[in-house]
Order: sequence, then structure tokens, then C-alpha cells
Amino acid sequence: GVVGVDESFDLGPYSVTLNGFHSDDNDLYESTKIDLIVAKNNRALYRLSPEKRYYKASEQPASEVAIARQLDHDIYLVFAGVSEDGNKAVVQAYLNPLVAWLWIGGVVMILGTLVSMLPALKTRRPEGA
Repeated sequence: GVVGVDESFDLGPYSVTLNGFHSDDNDLYESTKIDLIVAKNNRALYRLSPEKRYYKASEQPASEVAIARQLDHDIYLVFAGVSEDGNKAVVQAYLNPLVAWLWIGGVVMILGTLVSMLPALKTRRPEGA
């Protein structure tokens, strides 16, 4: 969405409000960061700050994604740039379901493999014993 300061847009059950812009300039890069408040049922849950950087040495732009993780979904917010008038932020927002369960499933598979190997390791006897 394209939002100005104190404006909001909806992301599934959430409301995302732009709280403000912050700029920084150091030896490595110039950056603009936005502060976003993610709320549900008029209750603020997260303060996320995606960032747009411009690296001076390589003359390359980069985006720093802000992520809020929950068991049933992840919220990804990307600061894509500034509107033509310079007063609004262009925000790409994604609600990705069940991401944590992919990691949980991977851990369960690894643990299951290790547990299934234990009986084989105990019954194996060294040769010549």
C-alpha cells in the first residue's frame, strides 16, 4: 500500500499504520527507515521498521525486511520506496501462513531419524568380541 504518516492499510486481520520516517547517513550507506505499527482489534502488537539502504561503495540499493513471526503465520513488511511527492511510503506487505511449521516439521524429521537409528547403534557389536 501507499501510506502517509498516521495513515493505515489492512493486512488480513491486522491494521498497519505508518508512524514516521527516519533517515541516516554513515560511511557505508544512506538509509531511510519507516516505523510501522501493526495492530489487531485496536491493540498494537508490533512495531516494525523496514529499511531502504543505498550502499555507497557498490552503488547498490538494498531492502531490509521487517518480520513478525507467529506460530500460525509470519508478517513481512518491505519498504519499497517513497511516493512521487515524497510524502508517502510504498509498503509491500505479506501474510505468509504456517512458515514456523515448516521448521518444526524439519526438526521433527531429524529427531525421528536419530531416534530410529538408536536401536541399530545399540545392537551393533564390534567384530572379534
